Order: sequence, then structure tokens, then C-alpha cells
Amino acid sequence: MPYCTQCGRQLAEGEKCSCTSSPPMQGSSNAQQPYINGYPQQYGQYPNNGMQPPSNYPPPYDPYPYQYISYPPEKKSNAWIWAIIIPVIFIIMVTTAILVPAVQGYRVKAAQIDANNYANDIRKAADHVLAELNEEEKNIKGLYIVSSDPESDAAVPFDAGDFRQRMKTYYSSADEVEYFVIIRNGSVEYAAAAKSWTNHSVRIGTYPYGTSNPRRYSINGYGGSAGKKDTLDTLYWYAYDEIFTE
Repeated sequence: MPYCTQCGRQLAEGEKCSCTSSPPMQGSSNAQQPYINGYPQQYGQYPNNGMQPPSNYPPPYDPYPYQYISYPPEKKSNAWIWAIIIPVIFIIMVTTAILVPAVQGYRVKAAQIDANNYANDIRKAADHVLAELNEEEKNIKGLYIVSSDPESDAAVPFDAGDFRQRMKTYYSSADEVEYFVIIRNGSVEYAAAAKSWTNHSVRIGTYPYGTSNPRRYSINGYGGSAGKKDTLDTLYWYAYDEIFTE
């Protein structure tokens, strides 16, 4: 039995549905029926309602003819992270460039101060020994050099060996450092001390003090700074030439 392809109404043989010849009236049974699942309403619940559309009925339309493509979510930008990191790195680099030389300079000065303390301790001990010798009415006049190395003594008017032995009483580390003192008329005018006579890497302490470098001896007053490669031996011969070479 045929059915109207527009409204789904059952038709007699040869009958033409009126829904195709005139517009349907409101409330008329010829009004196009709503579709469910691609079929007119009376077949829309197939197969649940047990009714099957006729064999010559057109196939149902696809209520979802389009397939929606699912795109991946847009990646979030990390630009804001770099906007924070880059300035921080720049600040750290600038701060490091300023602080590292300052810290290195501080370490150099601190090491020089420690070395100068050795020389100052030697100077104090030597002054104490000279005071003892003076009380004993020993001759302490003149300009001369007393050294931790007996071969480096120069123009000493008293027993230099006895002087070195007495130094240990006032400075217990006298045997652990190399030194020489320049004495003028019973008073220490210059002192230099280091762990080695010839090692360039060993820092030298002097009295009078040097802020970042040891001081050279000057017979006429305060000497200039020693060179970076100067050793205790270099300072000794510089002082020797100042005193004994015209």
C-alpha cells in the first residue's frame, strides 16, 4: 500500500495526496508530520513501536549529516615565563660582574693583612729583644740587618745567634717563618716575613704595612710598593743595596 512521501499519509491505489497540491491548513491532518529518527512520526520510533515503514518508502534522512572535526586545543604561550626569567638572569649577571672583582679584591687585602700581622709580630718580638740587650748594656747602635738566615745577617754589632734564640721567647712561631729586620740605633725600622724566601706564590708581610702589596725598604723614609713577582729574597737585597751601596 503506498504512502505519501511528503506527509507519510497512507494512500489508496492511484490516489494523489492533497498535501502536494495545496498548502496545508493549520490543524489539518494533511500537515507535514514531524520526523523522528529520519522517519515520519508514526514510524519514528521504529523498531521500538513494532511498526515498519513500507518497502517502497524512501530511506530515512540522516539527522546528523555532518561530522565535526575535533581540533587540538591551542597551546598556551610561555612568553610570560621568559619575560620574567630573562630580566632575572640579566640582573644576576650584572650583580656577579660587580661583586666578583670586589670579593677578589677583599680576599687579596685580607691575605695581605694576615701576612702583615706576621711581620708586625716579628717587629714587636725584635723590639723586646733589643730592650733586653740594651738593659744588659749591649751595643745596639748603628744600622744593620738581622735575619732568620744567619748568612743574611749584615753589620750586626752583637751576637745575632743569641738574638734569634731570644726571639722565640716573644714570638713562638719564629722558627716557622723566614724574616729579616732592619734596625737603626736599637729600634726596628723595617721588618719583612714570609713562609719562603724565594716562592713567588707566598704572600709577604711587611712593617710598615702595605694595603694590597708588601712595602719595600727605603733608607730615606717610607718605601714604595713591592712588585707582584717580588719574593722575600728580592726585598732583602733591595734593602741591602739601600743600606750598604752608595
